Amino acid sequence: MSGIHKIYPGWQTWGVTLAGQFYWPLRRELLMLGGGGVASRRNLKWILGQKEKGQAVAIVVGGINEAVATHPGKYHLKLKERKGFIRMAITEGADLVPMFHFGENEAYRPVEGICPERLRNMQAHLMNRFGFTPPLFMGKSLLGLPWGGLVPLQVRLESVIGGAIRVEKHANPTDDEVDRLHAAYCEKLIYLFETHKAKYGIRPEQRIILY
Repeated sequence: MSGIHKIYPGWQTWGVTLAGQFYWPLRRELLMLGGGGVASRRNLKWILGQKEKGQAVAIVVGGINEAVATHPGKYHLKLKERKGFIRMAITEGADLVPMFHFGENEAYRPVEGICPERLRNMQAHLMNRFGFTPPLFMGKSLLGLPWGGLVPLQVRLESVIGGAIRVEKHANPTDDEVDRLHAAYCEKLIYLFETHKAKYGIRPEQRIILY
């Protein structure tokens, strides 16, 4: 996963996502083949609680709310009030490793002619009801057709992996402890973006917006 094993050798990385993603034949098998799992509290506790050291969970904290708001050239992250993963990191004694993927937002073009707010509401409704939302974006067509397809556009993708934020394990973290660790995580993530953005063609005035 993004060369992370070169930086943290010996890690077993699990990518987790919504349970609804596993309801679809073939998609389920592909996810499981790649080490995917369900992003449930029970599953995360099972992964992080294994006796073998080096169990790592890769999770998109913003979830569907962030995904449906994705737009090329904008970096809006649904992170400000997402603190459940912080609390679990403390109760399980799991260090936090911030990552940022440059180029992801440019891999597809948004569908034009639809009100963005209406589009987000429709996708959120479908996700909540079925656990999966159809892709309302355009990529590259395999057949060379004039309209877009589902293949990502040919763009440069680069992943930047930060240093681990050490987390001390204890069973009942206070809200203040969670808030401090959450602030440290957000600060590290913004630092990654600001430090590397010029290298990947992002304008100096562009910033990460946490909401």
